[in-house]
Amino acid sequence: MSKTKQGVWVPVEDRLPTQADSDAQHCVIGWHKHNGVMVTGWHQFKVGGMYTHWMPVPKSPFLIEQPEGA
Repeated sequence: MSKTKQGVWVPVEDRLPTQADSDAQHCVIGWHKHNGVMVTGWHQFKVGGMYTHWMPVPKSPFLIEQPEGA
C-alpha cells in the first residue's frame, strides 16, 4: 500500500493511482463525473477522463493483525 493518506481525495491532475495504491483486488475508490463514488481498478484513471479524484480503499475492519514475528 502506498503512503497516500486514507480518506483524502486526490485529484487525478495531481497524481494518478498506481498498483501500490490499490487493495488486494487492485481497486481504489474513484469519483466519477456522472455516477459519483465508485470502486474500480486503479488502471481506469487518466487525466481528463471520467474520474476526477481517487483515494485508497480503507482496510477491512475484520482483518486481524498478526503479532510481530508471527
